[in-house]
Amino acid sequence: MKNKIITLLGLVLCLSLVSCTNWTQRPSQSVQEDQAQEENAIKEIDDYLESQKEDQDEPEDITEPDSLEVIPIEEALPEEDTEISVPENEPETFQVEAFSARMYASRSLNVRSGPSTEYEKLGSLSQNQEVQVTGKASTGWYQIEYGDTLAYVSDRYLVETQVVVEQAPVEVVVENETPVVVSASYSAEDAAAVVALVNLDRAAYGLSELSTTAELTNAAMKRAEEAYSYFSHTRPDGTSCFTVFDEYGVVYQYAGENLAWGQRTAEEAEEDWMNSEGHRANILTAEFNHIGVACYIGPDGIKSWVQLFSD
Repeated sequence: MKNKIITLLGLVLCLSLVSCTNWTQRPSQSVQEDQAQEENAIKEIDDYLESQKEDQDEPEDITEPDSLEVIPIEEALPEEDTEISVPENEPETFQVEAFSARMYASRSLNVRSGPSTEYEKLGSLSQNQEVQVTGKASTGWYQIEYGDTLAYVSDRYLVETQVVVEQAPVEVVVENETPVVVSASYSAEDAAAVVALVNLDRAAYGLSELSTTAELTNAAMKRAEEAYSYFSHTRPDGTSCFTVFDEYGVVYQYAGENLAWGQRTAEEAEEDWMNSEGHRANILTAEFNHIGVACYIGPDGIKSWVQLFSD
């Protein structure tokens, strides 16, 4: 716009100069015509400049853009924590060969929902309890009718005839004590062998020998019979193993119990105990002065071993 205005002003000056120049050379009539033309030209220039000034004062029409529709963009939310389910170890698959027979429990034993100790315990059978066998699993366990369901027991403890338990009394001689009358289901020889092995192991560690007492020996025999069918430091009635000390009149400040099951000889039982940290600690406890040992032999010939210690 500035360039245009400067150019038009230059044109007015030129016209003025021309008029002045021509005015001295033309007659009066021509001068009047020239003056009229000049005035017209100036008027046109003024009109043009005025129009340009109005154009500058008036703001240009601004076309506002149509309002934009804002489309929200959802943020990518993190995935929720996923709980990872680790499958439990599934019991091994098995097959059952069906057959039918009436059999008897040779001892107290557990009844389970499947043919191995990995399955849930459903209950138990008592010695000489009759059961209906419906098959044998590929794991070797018998399938039986147990109430309204099928269950499984170890094939080691079902026999075809009831077990006759001999109860002929024998006399067990305990060192420096009165004789103890026990059932023929106990092995006095195995018990005495364990006592000797315990004292040999203690001597190797510079510890004093343990002597037997009638009270501890009787208590050990009771626990051996209990542990044969209920292998636990908890007694079948739910009480602690140490209640047997009170039951048989054992006075003590320090006491301990070791259990073993299935070992064929005293040497095997003592070796297993000495190879176990907790059992070895009982055998080698310096505060103990007395011991009672029992070996109970079940109707199936399996042995249950117990050591009881006191100060």
